[in-house]
Amino acid sequence: MNRENRNLDRKWISKLKHAEIQPVFIMGDHRTGTTILTKLLQATQCFNTISVYHVLNSNRLLHNYETQTVDEEKNKLSKLFIKKGLQQRGIDTIRITPDTPEEYSFIFEKTGYRPQLNPNNRVDLLTLCKKVAFTGAADRPVLLKNPWDYLNFMYVKEAFPNSRFIFIHRHPIRTANSQLKATRAIFDKRNEYIALVVGWYDKLFHQPIRRYFFKLMFSSLFDLGLRITLKHICKANKYYLSNISKLPTPDYTNICYENLCATPEKIVGGILNWLQLNQRTHVSFGDYIMSRNGPLLPDIKKKHKKICQKTKIYLNEFGYNCHDPLSMPADKECK
Repeated sequence: MNRENRNLDRKWISKLKHAEIQPVFIMGDHRTGTTILTKLLQATQCFNTISVYHVLNSNRLLHNYETQTVDEEKNKLSKLFIKKGLQQRGIDTIRITPDTPEEYSFIFEKTGYRPQLNPNNRVDLLTLCKKVAFTGAADRPVLLKNPWDYLNFMYVKEAFPNSRFIFIHRHPIRTANSQLKATRAIFDKRNEYIALVVGWYDKLFHQPIRRYFFKLMFSSLFDLGLRITLKHICKANKYYLSNISKLPTPDYTNICYENLCATPEKIVGGILNWLQLNQRTHVSFGDYIMSRNGPLLPDIKKKHKKICQKTKIYLNEFGYNCHDPLSMPADKECK
């Protein structure tokens, strides 16, 4: 199954003319828990969540809905996952199904390795959100995420003025550790799931020299991989700290990954209360949680103090300390 290039939705697009959306963006850097938070909120049945099914079928969502072939197409996608031996994402233990939350940026074209929302693709995302709302359950906000837009949330707010943001934070040491492990893993060995949804990554494995360059760049040689990763984390968190005061206070809330793992019912309940939504089904949230706080990479251990020094302001903002953080105290709320 390849991503559908023909726009089969053209015939039905007029149905979106009066469609209204209430976007709720989960904002966080890569490997801070954006996917697990999305899955927990999705499980409450309070949202229409952008999933891998929506991303891979973005040009035929209305067609599938109007021809009553949604279940058939999802079944095809499930069979494709089975054929490729895909049960988990590979970079973590998130289970893969057609309804697995996925990043909306994968529908964008010509955005390079850092796909962010911009004036050229705003209409694409708006249309996708309208399709998801129209084909989903009535009167539910659209829940979506794209970690690259954590460094771009002021433009996201400009593009979607009625949007609300859920910021998720994680200790920078653990974020760096997880980012570096994931990056090395996907360049070391082809990840079939990522190749399915990310065009440039699929092409990379047909370009061995280029792939070797990426693999070398993020290796432990010369600490280059860690330096690149840490530079990105510092840039992302600096952007947050510099711009968060510019957002209207009622339009955003903050949570921490560590608290989400420790008390998921409390955190999810707080988010739903903030959004004035009533949970539609009982969920055992603990069944979804598997903390990713494993051993630190040697690179991270070696540069532990340097990472803390470079992220000191962010650490202080969210009450993190500079020790090897297995977790934040469960009773300490994120600001």
